[in-house]
Amino acid sequence: MTQHPTPYRIVVEGIDGVGKTTLISALRDALATRRSVLTGTMAPITLDLFKAYGRDMAGDPQKYWTEVSRRTKTQVFLTEGVARAEYLAQEHAAYDVLVHDRWWQTFHAYTEDPADFDHRCRFLKDALPHVDLVLYLRGDVAACAARLVAMDDWLVLQTGEDRVADFLQVLQDRYDEVFAGDPAVITIDVADLSQDAVAALVVEEVTSRLPARRPSSRPPGAYPTTRTTFGHPSPEALCAVEGVDGAGKSTLVHAVAASARTTVARLASASLRLFKSSVPEAPDGSSGIRAAFEDEFRHQTYLVDGLVGLSCLAEDTGPWLFDRWFPLFAIYQDAITTDRPFFDYLLSRFPTPAHLYYLDLEPADALARLRDRGDWMPATLGDEGTLDVLAGMRERHRPRLLAAGPRVTVLDARRSPDDLAEVVGAEVRG
Repeated sequence: MTQHPTPYRIVVEGIDGVGKTTLISALRDALATRRSVLTGTMAPITLDLFKAYGRDMAGDPQKYWTEVSRRTKTQVFLTEGVARAEYLAQEHAAYDVLVHDRWWQTFHAYTEDPADFDHRCRFLKDALPHVDLVLYLRGDVAACAARLVAMDDWLVLQTGEDRVADFLQVLQDRYDEVFAGDPAVITIDVADLSQDAVAALVVEEVTSRLPARRPSSRPPGAYPTTRTTFGHPSPEALCAVEGVDGAGKSTLVHAVAASARTTVARLASASLRLFKSSVPEAPDGSSGIRAAFEDEFRHQTYLVDGLVGLSCLAEDTGPWLFDRWFPLFAIYQDAITTDRPFFDYLLSRFPTPAHLYYLDLEPADALARLRDRGDWMPATLGDEGTLDVLAGMRERHRPRLLAAGPRVTVLDARRSPDDLAEVVGAEVRG
């Protein structure tokens, strides 16, 4: 993965109504004359998807709050935080400073039951990019509640006007616990300060901590923007190759890319890389991620990561050539039991590439190829076990291929790589 310069990352935290958004705007404006600053939230794309789910399923964008469990919401937001940082690393590197409205601490503070911030959430939290400075705004709860009521904020609608202050007090108590004793956090008591006074205090503190400015040849206004709503490239710009292990997907994809001037990609590459890097490679070459991470967790993460990645590519005209397109088969979808309707909805939001190819290969032929390249599957499962897995995959693929109909071109994977590359390349170029 290409390494890019790392901007100075600031997080602003605190209860609803305390003035985070106002402060972030003031901080951005104050720094803008000397620094390039990008502001935003940690997970805007998945928030957009959650709201779409609430609107489409229950007629109200905010209904996702009650329709989806707390743990799933936290897990999904954290997944985007990890994936978004990787996919937008080049865009982020153009800026001197990134300022985030909320970070993982918000989800921890909102958690009533420890089970809702479980090992999955902690794993994702630990994979988030490094934060240089956390600003915790600690406010007057009654004043914050009054602001939310005056704004007719969604939280008031969820808790009720007469309970919002009590909710905010519990929330602030939890924030206090999360940040207690953390030397990387600056706590600012804003209760008796005007917004201008808070901004002046924060700007002075931040300015004193910023590293020397990096040289830049970019003219003002030439900095990249980052998408904050769900989207994807045009299906016409998407091409994908599928098939069982050993069918020759990667070989074909890279051969086509070399001749058709297209970019190779893989859905959910950020989370796949994260899972692999978290498990030591076994002597047989297997990363062991299937043993280390539950099928449900992996597939939930891949679904979210895939949609985030496509959204980050949405403005790119491509063409993109994908090694696998797992939404076509979604063979792990039945492993999802938690909030299944929501994850089925996410699966439905994947576009269908204009060009989909399935490399069809008999399990015995695929096994021979896997053995020849020293693949983990035969080394771990043995020949019989590998044949069973490959046959099972092919059997599960068949009904999906029939359902997809003419949208999928089935190719005989026994043909030479050059012949296959010529067939696929001609369509991609066309």
